[in-house]
Amino acid sequence: MHLLWQWGALAGGLSLALYLFCTVKRELRRSERRMEEFRTRLEEPPVPSRMPPAGIDLSRRAQALRMRRRGEAPASVASALGLPGNQVELLWKVEDLLAPRKSAAGLQPGLRD
Repeated sequence: MHLLWQWGALAGGLSLALYLFCTVKRELRRSERRMEEFRTRLEEPPVPSRMPPAGIDLSRRAQALRMRRRGEAPASVASALGLPGNQVELLWKVEDLLAPRKSAAGLQPGLRD
């Protein structure tokens, strides 16, 4: 009976070791596949965005600020420069916020630093 117990424990231990070995191999294969997918994603060129260019170039910005000093309305400035009206209004609000800093630094409002 004692010998039967030993053989049973040995068979159970070997079965458990075989199960663990197969499980580890399966997990390694899965992680290798994931790594390969990540490599192919990294090697693919990025998809170009279809967003329009952001911001106003400096010449349009200067023109908009000059037109503001002449007393033109935001809508007329926007249509003259081909810009959205809200972008012109935002530019003017930012300029108003920066005006105290520029005057303290000795710069004229509306001019580039």
